[in-house]
Amino acid sequence: MSSKWRWAGTEVPIIGSDSFKLIEISVSSSSINVQSQSHSNFIAPRADGYASCALVGDPSLHLILRIRESLPNSLDLLPLSFSKPFPILGLRINFPCKLSSFAFLFELTPNVYSLCVLSVSGIVFILKLSANFSDYEAYPIFPQEDLLQFNLVNYGDIPITSATATSGCLVVGRNDGSVAFFQLATHHPTAPGFVQELRDDSGIGRLWGLMSRGRVVGAVQDLVITEVQGKKLVYVLHSGGIFRVWDLSSRSRIFSHTITNPSVEGNVYRFSFPELQIKICFLYSLKLILSSHILFHLLSGAPFVRLWVGETNSDSSVIPLAIWYRYTSEVGMEAIDVYSLQCSWGKEPILSLEPSMLNVPMEEGSCIDVKLASDRIWILKDSGLVVHNLFHKDGLVEEAHCYVLQEEFVADMLFQSSEHPSDDLLSITHSIVTSPKVHDYTDAFVAL
Repeated sequence: MSSKWRWAGTEVPIIGSDSFKLIEISVSSSSINVQSQSHSNFIAPRADGYASCALVGDPSLHLILRIRESLPNSLDLLPLSFSKPFPILGLRINFPCKLSSFAFLFELTPNVYSLCVLSVSGIVFILKLSANFSDYEAYPIFPQEDLLQFNLVNYGDIPITSATATSGCLVVGRNDGSVAFFQLATHHPTAPGFVQELRDDSGIGRLWGLMSRGRVVGAVQDLVITEVQGKKLVYVLHSGGIFRVWDLSSRSRIFSHTITNPSVEGNVYRFSFPELQIKICFLYSLKLILSSHILFHLLSGAPFVRLWVGETNSDSSVIPLAIWYRYTSEVGMEAIDVYSLQCSWGKEPILSLEPSMLNVPMEEGSCIDVKLASDRIWILKDSGLVVHNLFHKDGLVEEAHCYVLQEEFVADMLFQSSEHPSDDLLSITHSIVTSPKVHDYTDAFVAL
């Protein structure tokens, strides 16, 4: 781990997790012909390994939703409670088609859940689940009366790039920059008004199929939905850096801003060639044709990957945001910036975005997921968990706290981490084996 981080702990296995059992149940495809309903130009992102968590019940129970890369048609539900022993039963739901990287679970009533799952072919599955997973041990097929299916292709064949949901509502972002939401709680999929769109174009422009004169936005990169001051807000991040906030109840846009990454903005790049030196300052992409055979495509703005919206208090006027940038596909060329969205909730909401308060470069390992609160941020990477405070006393920046993954910790103990090259390991081994003082411990070291 980086020297800028303070080691605070390590990952440990959960006691009793070795006896965990998954009950399997399958969803029938009888109501929808998966093969005939699939669309060659309509594919939601593949899961390729996905996990999320839902907080339900009282006392609180964490339900982990997991799609394994090796089981793209299956979703696992794993309960976890900090006040009770580790549960021994989980649920694996097998679907008739490959799943996308979106799954959402809500508590309908005590001990009854609603699960919303999206397939790569655009089919939405909504399941009414019992909180007692042992109820499904005698049912190999999920009950049809507790299942609702519909195909998003019937509401437009534009590819989906992102999705989110809240109780009774599914929101999807599309490749053309549009956002649509489906009113699951109040409308049947065949009823008028079941789907609504969040667009900038006027009624006349929509009637004639013309593009509006408003700013053209890129594909939806990520979106999040939260409830603030009794309003359901949808936060949308577009691929070009345009960030928007929509009020779902009025279907109106209440904020729009173009985000630039301060860590790369205004950088200077130098290229040296024989008898040629070029100095370039730029904010966005710039193309230089040095000859008819050489094309340099320079990107000053980093591609946007994910968006997270932090927790807020009921009386808070600040909403924390985190945006994940990826400069290149290389490890170490990623960063997360944290922003403050200032809010004033009067008759008309007034929002403004403050400059980035924190920039966290991914020096070691790539980002997996982020948890953002009002005062701190947790960043889970493939090398460990890092915690940063968003506010510091007396203007002093505190060290980040790092929690090492178990395999990383064991590797450090065995001198196998990147900080101990193989030559150093061989040298250490040779000195131990050849030293007469430690001859009695040679067998133990080799066995380890």
